[in-house]
Amino acid sequence: MAGNALTRYLASTKNIVGSVLGLGAAAVTVPTDLAGDWWPAAVVGVYAVGAAVAPGARRRGGLATGTQATQALIVDLRTELQRLVDQTDKSSNRLPEEGYLAFHRVVAVLRDILQRAEQLATSPDDLHVVQRTVRDYLPTSLQAYLNLPGSYARDAPGAEGRTPAQELTHQMQVLEQRLGSVQSAIYAGDAQTLTDQGRFLEEKFHHDGPTPGSHIDRP
Repeated sequence: MAGNALTRYLASTKNIVGSVLGLGAAAVTVPTDLAGDWWPAAVVGVYAVGAAVAPGARRRGGLATGTQATQALIVDLRTELQRLVDQTDKSSNRLPEEGYLAFHRVVAVLRDILQRAEQLATSPDDLHVVQRTVRDYLPTSLQAYLNLPGSYARDAPGAEGRTPAQELTHQMQVLEQRLGSVQSAIYAGDAQTLTDQGRFLEEKFHHDGPTPGSHIDRP
């Protein structure tokens, strides 16, 4: 293992830069006697400075790949969604029943989508919708409603002709519909994958005649 480490260092950017600078220092100091008897120390010093300032080898895994970053984001979104559910459940008595049920339908769709990290990672637009729903759209709608006095939230008509309670329910339904399209796209992708697999198997194992042993001719 020590030999491998030495080999890696000899081929590293640090060693190359240090060697080039060290040879340059030797070329200047030895013919001109600029450093006198101290020229070896000068060369070593220049080499050390060059090796120190040169970039080291980048460790594998030091930077998350796009897929790894997406997976980490999805884990965070699952955690934040559960936190939002816990907070909302504590205030369930202040929410309209239809709005509360619609909220949990949205949550159910989100959880299903977030279980499909690999598929979601291939669609940045859908991932953006999911992220904004968890971190912005849902909490903003819920908090805006909870900021209102109870009687006002239930009875006062808003600009769209809906009471705040009806408006909250409407917004949950809009989110449910939008996320449903994301969910359907994921399902369609899974279905296409299954179809593609079927075609692959047909092409790989299809025979003009019957598979040996598949049937017995009877007299």
